[in-house]
Amino acid sequence: MYKIIDTHCDTASELLDQRKTFENFDGMINLSMMKEYKSYIQIFAAWISKESQNPKQRAVVILDKAKEEIKKNNINLILSCEDLENTINTNSLGGILAIEDARALCGSLSAVRFFYDYGVRALTLAWNDDNEVTAGVANEEKSAGLTDFGVEVVQEMNRLGMIVDVSHITEKGFWDVLSVSKKPVMASHSNCYSVCKHRRNLKDEQIKALIKNGGIMGINIYPPFLENDPEKANIKSVIRHIDHALSLGAYDNICLGSDFDGIDTTTVDITDASCYVKLIDAMKEQYSDELIDKITHKNFIEFYKKCL
Repeated sequence: MYKIIDTHCDTASELLDQRKTFENFDGMINLSMMKEYKSYIQIFAAWISKESQNPKQRAVVILDKAKEEIKKNNINLILSCEDLENTINTNSLGGILAIEDARALCGSLSAVRFFYDYGVRALTLAWNDDNEVTAGVANEEKSAGLTDFGVEVVQEMNRLGMIVDVSHITEKGFWDVLSVSKKPVMASHSNCYSVCKHRRNLKDEQIKALIKNGGIMGINIYPPFLENDPEKANIKSVIRHIDHALSLGAYDNICLGSDFDGIDTTTVDITDASCYVKLIDAMKEQYSDELIDKITHKNFIEFYKKCL
């Protein structure tokens, strides 16, 4: 049995919108799937769409649902490094709360502190579109990046011990964040641009900078991020992205960042969280057990310690 830490999913938002529980949910992650592993820790993101009339309230409602399901199902709510290590060492299930899109802050720096106190430990600065913090990847202006308010947000997140997530933001925004952040940052669900030329993937220079920063990148299993022809995406595609990141020196920086329940299609061989066993079996054909442990959970643990 394996230990897994997944750096991004949208399951909490789906549970709320579909009025499901974590036990009867028929999506890509549920309680029975997590229990198939020796230990499974999931970052549950509250996804905030640009159509949300009250983004902060929307985030609170999703986070409430996540907390309710975490408590009801005896999943450890991870708020500290000690919580994380205890969960892994006791072979337990764990959940970390996150927000996907800083529009949930509604332009207020105090909202960063509010959400931290609420239990949020990671914040994806944007979701494709622009907000008060940064430009998203849908913005094609090369000069669009972190705003002045965004600089304050990153600094406050550093001070509190909240993970800065750079997935979905512009390339300029990425470089802005790295110039501001005094702590390592995370690209929770982003792949390698050199392998698949999608705007959501990281270029080699970004991956190298992330390595130097001590940050991490979660390999995403969304077919359009894996292959230029998404229909060809499979487990081997995932391995190719891992291979490429390793070729740049990312031994301590690769993680798993599925984006389960936030994607509308999967590869034929990785359809939900139970399929991580297949991915690990594929990795065993060319990676050492030590490297597999790094990718599946140990890299995130070391990163989390640096951030918190």
